[in-house]
Amino acid sequence: RWIDWYGNLEVSPPVMTTDGRAFPCGRVLIGKQRELTMHPDILRFLAVQAIQTPAVTVDTSWLEVGHVDEVVNFVPAAGNPGFRALMSSTARAKAILDGIAESDPDCCVFAGTASETTVQALLDEVANSAENESIQRTLDRTRRMLCEELGINEVDFIEMPALFREGQAVIPNCVNCLVVNRSVILPDPKGPMIDGADRFQAPIDAALTALGLTVHFLDNWTPYHVRSGEVHCGTNALRRISTPAWYDAAGG
Repeated sequence: RWIDWYGNLEVSPPVMTTDGRAFPCGRVLIGKQRELTMHPDILRFLAVQAIQTPAVTVDTSWLEVGHVDEVVNFVPAAGNPGFRALMSSTARAKAILDGIAESDPDCCVFAGTASETTVQALLDEVANSAENESIQRTLDRTRRMLCEELGINEVDFIEMPALFREGQAVIPNCVNCLVVNRSVILPDPKGPMIDGADRFQAPIDAALTALGLTVHFLDNWTPYHVRSGEVHCGTNALRRISTPAWYDAAGG
């Protein structure tokens, strides 16, 4: 009954909210799918530790699975605030497809898969749908909420091209990735190839490498994407924090 899988439990890097509340070990983020969220016992378990809560609740009601890792993730970056937030964007995907459709509407997308199609067909059947327009409005609201609750600005977000149909990712969702130190392992979005470059990959690679990160695109279409998951759904990382005695920061 509850969306308890740990793709629905994220922690931000250290942040300070716009009203001055500090979270030196980061802040918990969870997804809420209408009346469903993490099990109340898990939320209480997290809450009594105090230092990373109260949790930020992200609206995932538009997703079939409803996990927060389909909406937002974080990568390290120099300067303030010390990271960038990766966030799904249907508008970004549509803009890329619109640009290609002007000159090459029959360009192949998702080549070599059972979902192989063309740029124009993907626009007509998915990107221009009322569902994706509604999703983008929800994502815009979520981004404004995260700015307030994490104390960050619009410029601290990196938009990742994403499209959805009946709540499932159509493009392998690159927000759902694994961050290991300064390497980022993302699902291969299998975008339209123009002059030897994947036009979904290219803006992601440019944005992340500009932060000094190493980018790896991994083909997870068969083992995960077609089963409503991506890289993050099948991996995890053990992390060390700079203040291991976190309970001292929580007042003992």
